[in-house]
Amino acid sequence: MKRETIIIKHGRGQNGRAIAFVPLPDGNDSILYQGDLDLLLNDLGLSPFWHYHKLNGVVCYLSKWKRYAPLARVLVGALPATSVTFLDRNKLNLRSDNLAVTAKRRGRAELYDRDGIEPTHDWMRKIIHVDLN
Repeated sequence: MKRETIIIKHGRGQNGRAIAFVPLPDGNDSILYQGDLDLLLNDLGLSPFWHYHKLNGVVCYLSKWKRYAPLARVLVGALPATSVTFLDRNKLNLRSDNLAVTAKRRGRAELYDRDGIEPTHDWMRKIIHVDLN
């Protein structure tokens, strides 16, 4: 089922940094720092209509390549032949200090995922922002 709107909740983490909760279709929320969300949505033009994949965690649609990619790779700007791991093993926790990029001898990623983004802001009217503070 296609979502018509998305409600992004904004608050503060335990460390005082601004965080955002972006809902997923399965009922869970992904969590990331507000600055990282701004980078993805405003600077890169990525849609916030994300999904959860059992192996890859939160994934986003790369319209230029017509495929999904792990959002963590897009967020950190991971290069090909690298791996992004979740330090706390929670694939919904996309806070940048929870993500580690490591070189892999046999990295599966062959492309720089940010190149697959076709910037668009058509989805902006479908977002509702709620402040939790």
